[in-house]
Amino acid sequence: MRKRNTILFALISLMCPLTFNQCSSSLNTNGISTLSSSSENPSAISPSRGSAIKCTTPNVGASFPRRAWRLTGSQYINSVKSAFASVQSVTNPFRVEAVTGAFRNNSDGLNIGLQLTADLIAENEKIGAAAVSGLVTAYPCLASTINLTCSNSVVSSVVSSLFRRPITATELSTYSQFLMSEASLYGNTDGISAFVQASLLSPNFLFRYEIGDRLTGILDPYEKAALISFSAADSAPDAELMDAAKNGALKTTAQIKSHFIRLAKKSNRYETLIDFLQQYLHYSAITTKTKDPALFPNFNVNVAKALVAETDALVIDMMRSGTGTISELLSTDNVMVQPLTASIYAKNASSLPAGTMTKIKDSSRAGILTQPSFLASHGGTKNSSPVQIGKLIRTEILCGKLGRPPVDPPTLDAIPETSFPTQRERLTALHSKGTCYGCHRLMDPIGLGFENFDAVGAIRTTENGYPIDDSGEITYTNSALDGAFNGGAELGRRLASSEVVQSCIMKKSFQFIAGQVGDTGSDCFIEQVRKANNNTTDKADIVGVFADIFTEFLLAPRFGTLEN
Repeated sequence: MRKRNTILFALISLMCPLTFNQCSSSLNTNGISTLSSSSENPSAISPSRGSAIKCTTPNVGASFPRRAWRLTGSQYINSVKSAFASVQSVTNPFRVEAVTGAFRNNSDGLNIGLQLTADLIAENEKIGAAAVSGLVTAYPCLASTINLTCSNSVVSSVVSSLFRRPITATELSTYSQFLMSEASLYGNTDGISAFVQASLLSPNFLFRYEIGDRLTGILDPYEKAALISFSAADSAPDAELMDAAKNGALKTTAQIKSHFIRLAKKSNRYETLIDFLQQYLHYSAITTKTKDPALFPNFNVNVAKALVAETDALVIDMMRSGTGTISELLSTDNVMVQPLTASIYAKNASSLPAGTMTKIKDSSRAGILTQPSFLASHGGTKNSSPVQIGKLIRTEILCGKLGRPPVDPPTLDAIPETSFPTQRERLTALHSKGTCYGCHRLMDPIGLGFENFDAVGAIRTTENGYPIDDSGEITYTNSALDGAFNGGAELGRRLASSEVVQSCIMKKSFQFIAGQVGDTGSDCFIEQVRKANNNTTDKADIVGVFADIFTEFLLAPRFGTLEN
């Protein structure tokens, strides 16, 4: 009976978000879901020398949509752990989240349906049970008969923390009465658990509401605090940030930027930055890939996980060292090596003690695009994949656009290795003419410059007995990037000094921070931020770049005032 009562209460709490398009996307002032987004005139934006973006007629009057933005799995987990000291084992109730666009946190792709509701209820039952001991320790009055004073104290603290704002008098009364009623009917342990479950199933916890003032559209301080914290640390605001919201101290550039950087660096693990890079460059995908055991007998899932951990460790090391610039990310010749993966690197580190991770120099590599995790994630089971690597660099590093591929494109399997023994020859035969040529001339020459790496990211000098040709070329960027290069390391160093690349990475960072997909109509804004910070962003670490973009985003009239 108690569980049924709890579930009914929780489902009633969920009815609100489920009524508007299953809680996805944007909201107008009446709370009705919309799919519209502000956009500038597409003809006003085109590639230009020195930048991936050219803005000639910014639409300064456009604004950002009001949103109900469901928490991602990691945000849910982090928020629960921060709210309940005795709960440290939480499973993502949203399971494998679909990626709408480049990133999982796209606000228009985060929905709730019947299956997710059932999964939430099941997970919250476990959390409710685990949270009891910690709450009783924090609030000793919960150990005896729970009266109104005790209940109000617990609710005003716990629910306010979960909702990321002060609760209303009605909410205080409703949750207090519920806690006392459940404890009276079913005992304190089950009653406290039921209270926790109901709080976690409220849309006020599950969704980040960015509504703003009904008339002006200006975000209130607590909406700002949530946006800062989830963008910087992928979790709910901490006490310091909540105090700043309460005291009206989230108004200036310095105030917002300082909290963003503080939260992003708080754990010294840079989890949000790592999450961005893993999603952006897809280098963690190697953990789900397989390689031909005949060609790579030592490759397995443990090696794959180790490669991802090495890339993460390299980024964290750069950040902790006080560097971590976009330029360094793309050009460093440092690598992190473990005994398990040593044979993949040009400099064998097999003498390392077991369980260690050591930073060494490897001149054959330059930056994250030559990390084995990245190369192996985008390689095939037997060979490298110049098309996949070239496509990612063209679209995600250079912000270029490609047409849709044909429905049933030809594959390399159709090209006999007996006549065309190298991938370069087979790709040339396959893509040098016909409908494939238009896009592949933009991708293949870039990817072929990485042919000095095999399918697991190790250096190779031959393919089928023939010397490797790792010459590549960048074309059609209308910038200093255009031209021939040899090997991924040379390309990494060239990309590192390019303003085209810097502006593109800033654009992708903005999409991640803002929870938007594709071209958000924000190109002019991003270019203005880049130019305004042009003398510092090439020297600032990546978190600093994030902070610059985020602060300008939050304070700009276009985004700080939501559309009516």
